[in-house]
Amino acid sequence: LIIQDETKKGYEEDLADYEMKPFADKKLAAYRDWHGYDAQLGKHINKMLLEIESLDL
Repeated sequence: LIIQDETKKGYEEDLADYEMKPFADKKLAAYRDWHGYDAQLGKHINKMLLEIESLDL
């Protein structure tokens, strides 16, 4: 839900996915040590952004 919430906020502020990443990263600080965290975070934000855009008619 953190990624969804941060992506939704960023979408409402008309930010690009790469501009949302620092905000989500700050909220997910406890998970930074997870294997693949850096490589996957941007992909998850992008996918969530596509889902939010598709629902915004």
